[in-house]
Amino acid sequence: GRVTGLQEAVWDASRSICNSCGLTGANIGCVKRGCKAVTHYPCALTKGWLLDSNQYIPTCNLHRVT
Repeated sequence: GRVTGLQEAVWDASRSICNSCGLTGANIGCVKRGCKAVTHYPCALTKGWLLDSNQYIPTCNLHRVT
C-alpha cells in the first residue's frame, strides 16, 4: 500500500496552532461538528481529550463522551 495525502497533512499541521500550548504543528482535530479545536498528541493527553484508538476518533475535552 501507499500513503497518500501525507504532504498535505504535514502542510496543514505546520499552519495549525495548538489550542493547548499555542505552538504550531497541531495535527489532531476534534471531530465534533463545528468544533475548531486542534492539538498535538502530547497536549491532547494532558488536556483530557478522548483519543479512541480503535476507531481513530479524537474528541476534545469539551465534547468528549465517556
